[in-house]
Amino acid sequence: MLAGAALLANALYASFAIAQDSLHRIDPLLFVAIQMVLLLPGAGVFLWGARGSAAPRMIRQGMAGGLVLGIGFVLVALSLRTLGILPTAMLTALDGVMASGISWLILRQRQPLLTWLAALCAGGGAFLLWWITPGAWQADIVALGCGLCFTLYAFHVERCGIVHLPRKPRWAFFGGLFGGMAAVASVLALSFGYWPSLNAFTLTDLGIVCYASWAAVLIPILLFTFLLRYASAVTVAFFSVLEPLMSIGFASALGTLSLPLLGWVGVGGILVSVLIQSGAATLSNTSSTGDERTVRVPPSKAATPESRVSAIAGDLSDEPGKPEESTLF
Repeated sequence: MLAGAALLANALYASFAIAQDSLHRIDPLLFVAIQMVLLLPGAGVFLWGARGSAAPRMIRQGMAGGLVLGIGFVLVALSLRTLGILPTAMLTALDGVMASGISWLILRQRQPLLTWLAALCAGGGAFLLWWITPGAWQADIVALGCGLCFTLYAFHVERCGIVHLPRKPRWAFFGGLFGGMAAVASVLALSFGYWPSLNAFTLTDLGIVCYASWAAVLIPILLFTFLLRYASAVTVAFFSVLEPLMSIGFASALGTLSLPLLGWVGVGGILVSVLIQSGAATLSNTSSTGDERTVRVPPSKAATPESRVSAIAGDLSDEPGKPEESTLF
Protein backbone atom coordinates (compact mmCIF):
# COMPACT_ATOMS: atom_id res chain seq x y z
CA MET A 1 0.00 0.00 0.00
CA LEU A 2 2.76 2.43 0.97
CA ALA A 3 4.82 1.52 -2.09
CA GLY A 4 1.79 2.02 -4.32
CA ALA A 5 1.03 5.42 -2.76
CA ALA A 6 4.67 6.49 -3.19
CA LEU A 7 4.76 5.38 -6.83
CA LEU A 8 1.45 7.09 -7.60
CA ALA A 9 2.45 10.35 -5.92
CA ASN A 10 5.79 10.49 -7.72
CA ALA A 11 4.25 9.48 -11.06
CA LEU A 12 1.79 12.36 -10.77
CA TYR A 13 4.59 14.75 -9.77
CA ALA A 14 6.59 13.54 -12.78
CA SER A 15 3.69 14.22 -15.14
CA PHE A 16 4.26 17.95 -14.49
CA ALA A 17 6.90 17.59 -17.22
CA ILE A 18 4.08 17.90 -19.80
CA ALA A 19 4.09 21.62 -19.01
CA GLN A 20 7.66 22.08 -20.26
CA ASP A 21 6.56 23.36 -23.67
CA SER A 22 4.12 25.84 -22.09
CA LEU A 23 6.84 27.08 -19.74
CA HIS A 24 8.98 28.07 -22.73
CA ARG A 25 6.21 30.42 -23.92
CA ILE A 26 4.68 31.58 -20.63
CA ASP A 27 6.59 33.09 -17.73
CA PRO A 28 7.02 30.34 -15.08
CA LEU A 29 5.97 32.70 -12.28
CA LEU A 30 2.65 33.39 -14.00
CA PHE A 31 2.12 29.72 -14.90
CA VAL A 32 2.63 28.61 -11.30
CA ALA A 33 0.48 31.46 -9.98
CA ILE A 34 -2.44 30.31 -12.15
CA GLN A 35 -1.72 26.74 -11.15
CA MET A 36 -1.86 27.58 -7.43
CA VAL A 37 -4.90 29.86 -7.67
CA LEU A 38 -6.80 26.90 -9.12
CA LEU A 39 -6.18 25.16 -5.79
CA LEU A 40 -8.25 27.75 -3.91
CA PRO A 41 -11.57 25.88 -4.40
CA GLY A 42 -9.93 22.86 -2.76
CA ALA A 43 -8.68 25.07 0.08
CA GLY A 44 -12.21 26.39 0.54
CA VAL A 45 -13.62 22.86 0.72
CA PHE A 46 -11.10 21.86 3.38
CA LEU A 47 -11.75 25.00 5.45
CA TRP A 48 -15.51 24.50 5.16
CA GLY A 49 -15.10 20.91 6.34
CA ALA A 50 -13.05 22.14 9.30
CA ARG A 51 -15.68 24.70 10.36
CA GLY A 52 -16.69 24.61 13.99
CA SER A 53 -13.29 23.39 15.14
CA ALA A 54 -11.07 25.77 17.08
CA ALA A 55 -7.98 25.10 14.98
CA PRO A 56 -6.45 28.45 13.92
CA ARG A 57 -3.06 27.01 14.92
CA MET A 58 -3.48 24.28 12.31
CA ILE A 59 -4.35 26.88 9.66
CA ARG A 60 -1.22 28.86 10.53
CA GLN A 61 0.92 25.72 10.35
CA GLY A 62 -0.66 24.87 7.01
CA MET A 63 0.12 28.35 5.68
CA ALA A 64 3.73 27.95 6.84
CA GLY A 65 3.97 24.72 4.86
CA GLY A 66 2.25 26.40 1.90
CA LEU A 67 4.89 29.13 1.90
CA VAL A 68 7.65 26.55 1.47
CA LEU A 69 5.79 24.44 -1.11
CA GLY A 70 4.71 27.49 -3.12
CA ILE A 71 8.34 28.58 -3.48
CA GLY A 72 9.28 24.97 -4.28
CA PHE A 73 6.85 24.71 -7.21
CA VAL A 74 8.04 28.07 -8.56
CA LEU A 75 11.61 26.73 -8.47
CA VAL A 76 10.48 23.52 -10.21
CA ALA A 77 8.96 25.53 -13.06
CA LEU A 78 12.06 27.73 -13.37
CA SER A 79 14.30 24.65 -13.32
CA LEU A 80 12.33 22.85 -16.03
CA ARG A 81 12.51 25.94 -18.22
CA THR A 82 16.20 26.74 -17.76
CA LEU A 83 17.74 23.30 -17.21
CA GLY A 84 15.38 20.67 -18.57
CA ILE A 85 14.47 17.27 -17.14
CA LEU A 86 17.89 15.64 -16.79
CA PRO A 87 19.74 18.26 -14.66
CA THR A 88 16.61 18.69 -12.52
CA ALA A 89 16.58 14.93 -11.90
CA MET A 90 20.29 15.00 -11.07
CA LEU A 91 19.90 17.63 -8.36
CA THR A 92 16.59 16.30 -7.01
CA ALA A 93 18.38 13.01 -6.40
CA LEU A 94 20.19 14.80 -3.58
CA ASP A 95 16.94 15.14 -1.59
CA GLY A 96 17.73 12.08 0.49
CA VAL A 97 21.27 13.30 1.14
CA MET A 98 19.98 16.70 2.29
CA ALA A 99 17.29 15.11 4.46
CA SER A 100 19.85 12.83 6.13
CA GLY A 101 22.13 15.79 6.81
CA ILE A 102 19.32 17.94 8.22
CA SER A 103 18.13 15.11 10.44
CA TRP A 104 21.64 14.44 11.76
CA LEU A 105 23.15 17.93 12.01
CA ILE A 106 20.13 20.05 12.94
CA LEU A 107 17.56 17.71 14.52
CA ARG A 108 20.23 15.54 16.18
CA GLN A 109 18.60 12.31 15.02
CA ARG A 110 20.96 9.36 14.57
CA GLN A 111 20.70 7.65 11.20
CA PRO A 112 21.49 3.95 10.60
CA LEU A 113 24.44 2.87 8.49
CA LEU A 114 22.12 1.79 5.66
CA THR A 115 20.78 5.34 5.37
CA TRP A 116 24.30 6.70 4.90
CA LEU A 117 24.97 3.98 2.33
CA ALA A 118 21.80 5.03 0.49
CA ALA A 119 22.96 8.65 0.62
CA LEU A 120 26.31 7.60 -0.86
CA CYS A 121 24.61 5.77 -3.74
CA ALA A 122 22.30 8.73 -4.41
CA GLY A 123 25.22 11.14 -4.39
CA GLY A 124 27.22 8.91 -6.73
CA GLY A 125 24.30 8.60 -9.15
CA ALA A 126 23.75 12.36 -9.11
CA PHE A 127 27.45 12.92 -9.82
CA LEU A 128 27.32 10.65 -12.88
CA LEU A 129 24.28 12.53 -14.23
CA TRP A 130 26.06 15.82 -13.59
CA TRP A 131 29.14 14.50 -15.41
CA ILE A 132 27.22 14.00 -18.66
CA THR A 133 25.15 17.22 -18.36
CA PRO A 134 27.25 19.97 -16.72
CA GLY A 135 25.46 23.30 -16.43
CA ALA A 136 25.67 26.78 -14.95
CA TRP A 137 25.97 26.76 -11.17
CA GLN A 138 23.29 29.47 -10.78
CA ALA A 139 20.67 27.28 -12.43
CA ASP A 140 21.89 24.30 -10.42
CA ILE A 141 21.15 26.20 -7.20
CA VAL A 142 17.58 26.76 -8.40
CA ALA A 143 17.11 23.03 -9.02
CA LEU A 144 18.72 22.18 -5.69
CA GLY A 145 16.32 24.57 -3.99
CA CYS A 146 13.38 22.54 -5.36
CA GLY A 147 14.36 19.47 -3.40
CA LEU A 148 15.23 21.51 -0.31
CA CYS A 149 11.75 23.05 -0.19
CA PHE A 150 9.99 19.68 -0.40
CA THR A 151 12.36 18.23 2.20
CA LEU A 152 11.64 21.12 4.59
CA TYR A 153 7.90 20.55 4.12
CA ALA A 154 8.33 16.88 5.03
CA PHE A 155 10.13 17.81 8.25
CA HIS A 156 7.49 20.45 8.99
CA VAL A 157 4.68 17.89 8.73
CA GLU A 158 6.64 15.39 10.78
CA ARG A 159 7.40 17.87 13.56
CA CYS A 160 3.87 19.27 13.90
CA GLY A 161 2.34 15.76 13.87
CA ILE A 162 -0.59 16.77 11.68
CA VAL A 163 -1.10 13.30 10.21
CA HIS A 164 -1.87 11.85 13.66
CA LEU A 165 -4.60 14.37 14.52
CA PRO A 166 -8.38 13.99 13.99
CA ARG A 167 -10.03 14.85 10.70
CA LYS A 168 -11.09 18.47 11.25
CA PRO A 169 -7.66 19.76 12.36
CA ARG A 170 -6.12 18.01 9.36
CA TRP A 171 -8.63 19.64 7.04
CA ALA A 172 -7.82 23.03 8.57
CA PHE A 173 -4.13 22.33 7.90
CA PHE A 174 -4.75 21.50 4.23
CA GLY A 175 -6.98 24.55 3.81
CA GLY A 176 -4.20 26.77 5.13
CA LEU A 177 -1.63 24.85 3.07
CA PHE A 178 -3.28 25.34 -0.32
CA GLY A 179 -4.26 28.91 0.55
CA GLY A 180 -0.66 29.68 1.49
CA MET A 181 0.64 28.16 -1.74
CA ALA A 182 -1.72 30.32 -3.80
CA ALA A 183 -0.79 33.43 -1.80
CA VAL A 184 2.98 33.12 -2.16
CA ALA A 185 2.81 32.22 -5.87
CA SER A 186 0.48 35.18 -6.55
CA VAL A 187 2.73 37.63 -4.69
CA LEU A 188 5.78 36.45 -6.65
CA ALA A 189 3.88 36.71 -9.94
CA LEU A 190 2.60 40.22 -9.16
CA SER A 191 6.07 41.36 -8.12
CA PHE A 192 8.31 39.72 -10.72
CA GLY A 193 6.13 38.13 -13.40
CA TYR A 194 6.42 39.02 -17.09
CA TRP A 195 2.75 39.62 -17.87
CA PRO A 196 3.02 40.13 -21.67
CA SER A 197 3.86 36.41 -21.93
CA LEU A 198 0.16 35.69 -21.26
CA ASN A 199 -0.51 36.78 -24.86
CA ALA A 200 0.81 33.34 -25.88
CA PHE A 201 -1.66 31.56 -23.57
CA THR A 202 -3.88 29.11 -25.48
CA LEU A 203 -6.72 26.72 -24.65
CA THR A 204 -4.19 23.89 -24.69
CA ASP A 205 -2.20 25.71 -22.04
CA LEU A 206 -5.40 26.09 -19.99
CA GLY A 207 -5.93 22.33 -20.03
CA ILE A 208 -2.30 21.74 -19.10
CA VAL A 209 -2.37 24.19 -16.20
CA CYS A 210 -5.62 22.67 -14.88
CA TYR A 211 -4.10 19.20 -15.02
CA ALA A 212 -0.86 20.43 -13.44
CA SER A 213 -2.84 22.05 -10.63
CA TRP A 214 -5.16 19.25 -9.62
CA ALA A 215 -3.42 16.06 -10.78
CA ALA A 216 0.24 17.08 -10.44
CA VAL A 217 -0.04 19.16 -7.24
CA LEU A 218 -3.18 18.63 -5.14
CA ILE A 219 -3.41 14.82 -5.25
CA PRO A 220 0.36 14.18 -4.88
CA ILE A 221 0.59 16.54 -1.89
CA LEU A 222 -2.23 14.68 -0.13
CA LEU A 223 -0.51 11.34 -0.86
CA PHE A 224 2.89 12.76 0.13
CA THR A 225 1.47 13.89 3.49
CA PHE A 226 -0.26 10.53 3.93
CA LEU A 227 3.09 8.76 3.52
CA LEU A 228 4.55 10.77 6.40
CA ARG A 229 2.13 9.00 8.72
CA TYR A 230 3.96 5.72 8.17
CA ALA A 231 7.48 6.73 7.08
CA SER A 232 10.03 9.25 8.31
CA ALA A 233 10.81 12.46 6.46
CA VAL A 234 14.21 11.02 5.49
CA THR A 235 12.63 7.93 3.90
CA VAL A 236 10.02 10.01 2.04
CA ALA A 237 12.83 12.27 0.77
CA PHE A 238 14.55 9.23 -0.74
CA PHE A 239 11.23 8.15 -2.29
CA SER A 240 10.87 11.59 -3.89
CA VAL A 241 13.79 10.90 -6.25
CA LEU A 242 11.49 8.49 -8.08
CA GLU A 243 9.68 11.52 -9.54
CA PRO A 244 12.56 12.85 -11.70
CA LEU A 245 13.55 9.30 -12.63
CA MET A 246 10.01 8.70 -13.89
CA SER A 247 10.28 11.96 -15.83
CA ILE A 248 13.43 10.58 -17.48
CA GLY A 249 11.57 7.36 -18.25
CA PHE A 250 8.62 9.22 -19.78
CA ALA A 251 10.93 11.42 -21.86
CA SER A 252 12.93 8.40 -23.05
CA ALA A 253 9.75 6.54 -23.97
CA LEU A 254 8.53 9.55 -25.97
CA GLY A 255 11.89 9.82 -27.74
CA THR A 256 12.63 13.34 -26.46
CA LEU A 257 15.60 12.27 -24.33
CA SER A 258 18.43 9.80 -24.82
CA LEU A 259 21.00 8.86 -22.19
CA PRO A 260 24.46 7.38 -22.64
CA LEU A 261 25.45 4.28 -20.68
CA LEU A 262 27.03 6.37 -17.91
CA GLY A 263 23.73 8.19 -17.42
CA TRP A 264 21.81 4.94 -16.99
CA VAL A 265 24.42 3.80 -14.47
CA GLY A 266 23.71 7.00 -12.52
CA VAL A 267 19.97 6.35 -12.69
CA GLY A 268 20.60 2.81 -11.43
CA GLY A 269 22.65 4.14 -8.49
CA ILE A 270 19.80 6.45 -7.49
CA LEU A 271 17.30 3.57 -7.68
CA VAL A 272 19.58 1.44 -5.51
CA SER A 273 19.62 4.24 -2.91
CA VAL A 274 15.81 4.09 -2.74
CA LEU A 275 15.87 0.32 -2.23
CA ILE A 276 18.54 0.54 0.47
CA GLN A 277 16.62 3.23 2.38
CA SER A 278 13.44 1.16 2.09
CA GLY A 279 15.30 -1.71 3.72
CA ALA A 280 16.61 0.59 6.44
CA ALA A 281 13.10 1.87 7.16
CA THR A 282 11.75 -1.69 7.31
CA LEU A 283 14.47 -2.76 9.75
CA SER A 284 13.84 0.34 11.88
CA ASN A 285 10.11 -0.36 12.07
CA THR A 286 10.78 -4.01 12.94
CA SER A 287 13.17 -3.11 15.76
CA SER A 288 10.74 -0.51 17.10
CA THR A 289 7.98 -3.11 17.18
CA GLY A 290 10.28 -5.51 19.00
CA ASP A 291 11.17 -2.88 21.59
CA GLU A 292 7.51 -2.11 22.20
CA ARG A 293 6.81 -5.80 22.84
CA THR A 294 9.78 -6.15 25.18
CA VAL A 295 9.16 -3.13 27.41
CA ARG A 296 5.99 -3.35 29.45
CA VAL A 297 4.58 -0.27 31.12
CA PRO A 298 1.66 -0.34 33.54
CA PRO A 299 -1.53 0.67 31.70
CA SER A 300 -2.16 3.50 34.14
CA LYS A 301 1.20 5.11 33.30
CA ALA A 302 1.46 4.28 29.62
CA ALA A 303 1.39 7.21 27.22
CA THR A 304 -0.03 5.59 24.08
CA PRO A 305 -0.28 7.34 20.71
CA GLU A 306 -4.04 7.31 21.12
CA SER A 307 -3.81 9.16 24.43
CA ARG A 308 -1.46 11.77 22.96
CA VAL A 309 -3.73 12.26 19.96
CA SER A 310 -6.75 12.53 22.26
CA ALA A 311 -5.01 15.19 24.33
CA ILE A 312 -4.16 17.26 21.25
CA ALA A 313 -7.61 16.71 19.80
CA GLY A 314 -9.14 17.96 23.00
CA ASP A 315 -7.32 21.25 22.54
CA LEU A 316 -8.41 21.57 18.91
CA SER A 317 -12.00 20.36 18.94
CA ASP A 318 -15.13 21.85 20.38
CA GLU A 319 -15.69 18.76 22.54
CA PRO A 320 -12.43 18.05 24.36
CA GLY A 321 -13.55 14.77 25.77
CA LYS A 322 -14.74 13.36 22.46
CA PRO A 323 -12.03 13.48 19.82
CA GLU A 324 -13.01 12.58 16.31
CA GLU A 325 -12.12 9.34 14.62
CA SER A 326 -8.52 9.47 13.40
CA THR A 327 -8.87 8.72 9.70
CA LEU A 328 -6.71 10.36 7.03
CA PHE A 329 -9.34 12.58 5.37
